[in-house]
Amino acid sequence: MAATNAKEPEELAYCVEILTRGFVQSYVDFFYLQHKNDVTNGSSSSSSSSSSSSSQQGQLKPQKNEKASATAAPADAEEAKVDLGFIQEKLTGAEKARRGGAPTIVFENYRDLAVAFCDKGDFETGTVFYEKGLKIAQLVSDAASEKEARFCLGTTLQRLQNKTAEAISHLERYVELATQVEDAGAALKGRQQLAIVYDKRAQELEDSRNPTSQDRDAIVDYLERVVRIASEEKNPAAKAQGNARLGRAFCALGKPERAIVALSQSLDYFEKSNKLADMGSVCELLAQAYLQMDGKTAKAVECLKKALEIARQTYNQAMEASACRSLGLVHAQAGNHDAAVQCFEQNFDLVRKHQSDDNRVIDDARVLVGVAMRNARAADLLRMVQTDVPSLLDWRVGREFPSVATS
Repeated sequence: MAATNAKEPEELAYCVEILTRGFVQSYVDFFYLQHKNDVTNGSSSSSSSSSSSSSQQGQLKPQKNEKASATAAPADAEEAKVDLGFIQEKLTGAEKARRGGAPTIVFENYRDLAVAFCDKGDFETGTVFYEKGLKIAQLVSDAASEKEARFCLGTTLQRLQNKTAEAISHLERYVELATQVEDAGAALKGRQQLAIVYDKRAQELEDSRNPTSQDRDAIVDYLERVVRIASEEKNPAAKAQGNARLGRAFCALGKPERAIVALSQSLDYFEKSNKLADMGSVCELLAQAYLQMDGKTAKAVECLKKALEIARQTYNQAMEASACRSLGLVHAQAGNHDAAVQCFEQNFDLVRKHQSDDNRVIDDARVLVGVAMRNARAADLLRMVQTDVPSLLDWRVGREFPSVATS
């Protein structure tokens, strides 16, 4: 109890009351909730020697996740605190119900605690109570409560960093349970939430520094699930967005044929819906896919020109700069250096005006212009060597020199 003496009198009073009423497990949980920030920060050395310290390693202690804690930390610690009386009531209520053999009431108390902490922005602690409720539901084979806990865990875990895979596992189980009891509404809600989490997981893998081939395969798998769910739910907009991302993933895998199939479906919807910005992005991706195939350079140029036209119509300078850069690279690879110089100069002007705060982008554009101009001059020199110099030599050799008079 030495550690609690330094706490507010109100917290001490609640601890004493819980213990005097005989709720030992509730005291342990209550004590930990009031000291978990001290434990996380490594500043609770005095409390670690108390009899309560060993109990803090039990069910309530969440897994270490510094980034998640930082993400979930509320802006105002005072406003974020859950009412102590409410915590005491729910913890003791759960322990009393457990002793009395009322698992449903135990589950409800843990659920109420989880909701309260999540409402205050403490998703990590909320997850802990949802997990405790899930264990109770599984222990007594309460499918309805398990289904509720699974959905709540899935939606809460996805808000923490590095917990998306766990969220997917819970939501997939939720859909299975809903399907087993033929709850179409719950199954629909679960699939819609799964599509969001699949997309988030794919984005996490894409954003990783060095995604492996296994990661890229997983990205495709998750995005295919997103497209499948959108198709099942007859959501053409979500399906088109999913196909666009799926096409980009296939390009990264070096599978241009499959990328073109997905991107073409996406482009068809955006054209019918007159969504110009999305059309431009898909055209750029289509160009990337065509460039990975032999003999498809003309198709790639056609797609890039279309993207450039859309960018100018919509005043999208970033897309315009990107299309100019890509066109310049295609022209340079084809040996059309004059056209490459023109495209790279346009790209440089655009990024200098609209991305002046990013020196790396500007330097890249400047280098491309310089290289293209050098290549263009080298081509002129090569033409001169190939045509003008041989002609000059032929003329020089064929000249008739005047005879020199001998004495």
